Amino acid sequence: MDKSSVQNKPKQKSINTTLSVGVEVREKLVSRLNEINKQSFGGNITARQYIEFLMSLETTENIKILLKSSIRGKDINELYKKRFFEKFNTQSEDDYYSFIWSDNFSKFKKENKDVLELF
Repeated sequence: MDKSSVQNKPKQKSINTTLSVGVEVREKLVSRLNEINKQSFGGNITARQYIEFLMSLETTENIKILLKSSIRGKDINELYKKRFFEKFNTQSEDDYYSFIWSDNFSKFKKENKDVLELF
């Protein structure tokens, strides 16, 4: 048999990809799936089906809560800086840093509590 006449079939690429999650999250997911799949009828629910179901339940409000939970100190500073530039019509970071070290910054923060609602 002539090797040059034999054509190798191209490998099919998998449509599945991995998703890296922590050990605790994986254990919680597997545990919950085991609970769900204890039913005496029907087929087992797969991890994919369960995750797709959970994603279908997401709401705009829940996404906002999730986004808020991801905000850290540096992000908060950037949001206040953006508001400062808007209110005082300046782009000078020196002015901003001088302002945050002044007594007026506490009042500014109280007046602009909505700065975290920007998204």
